[in-house]
Parts: sequence; C-alpha cells; structure tokens
Amino acid sequence: MQAVVADQSKRIPLPLVTAGVTLAAYVAHIGVREGTTLPPGAPMRLAVTTVLVAAFATHVIATARAMRHLDEFQKSLQFAGLAFAFPMSMIALFALGFFRAEGMLSEMDPRDLVGVMLLACAGGLAWAWRRYQGAR
Repeated sequence: MQAVVADQSKRIPLPLVTAGVTLAAYVAHIGVREGTTLPPGAPMRLAVTTVLVAAFATHVIATARAMRHLDEFQKSLQFAGLAFAFPMSMIALFALGFFRAEGMLSEMDPRDLVGVMLLACAGGLAWAWRRYQGAR
C-alpha cells in the first residue's frame, strides 16, 4: 500500500478565510445599518450584529489555533504579517481621526473603524501567506 500525502501547500489558510467571512459580515452590517430604516435593537439588526461578532470571534480563534501548529519559519512569517497589520491599522486610525476632526469623513461612524483594522489584518495575513508561498 502506498501512503497518500495530502498537499496542503495549495490550501487557503483558515484565518484568511475567516477574515474574508468577517469582512463580508461587516459589509452586511453596514448595509443594514445605513441602507435600511430599521431602528437600533430591531431583530434584523441584532441578527446581523450577532453574525458579525460570531464571525470575528471565529477569526480570532482560528488564528490562535493556526499559530500553535506553525513551525519556527512560518511563525516568523506570521509575525511579519502581524507586524504589517498593526502599524497599518494604527496609521489608518490616526489619520482617520485627524481628518474627521478637520471636517472630512464627518459622516463616518466610529464603529466603522473596526473595518479598517479588519482590512489591515486580512492584508497582513494575505501578505505573509503570499510571502510564505514564494519562499517555498
């Protein structure tokens, strides 16, 4: 009998998938919040918000679990991805806050800043994964 070895190099990492799902839930949340006349606390808004929170929690758990199984090389690349995501989200939050104070982006809701952080995290993870695939 021959042993079958699964080629996992072509799989999309679960944290990248959960980041995408969280981003989709966030877009749906914004759509319901801004595109409908439903008042805060309406069952539909609560359901969409619950899905968003659950998706983000799943993303955090998937990322933590995935990082436990990485070798030292992969951990260094994930660290590089997070080292990209954290400063980018901080720069974006800083810039958005000051531009909002100057009257630009005044229609932006502070709850939208979570999306900036999610985009930075997804970008950092995608960059690290791409870098890892290129290093192989």
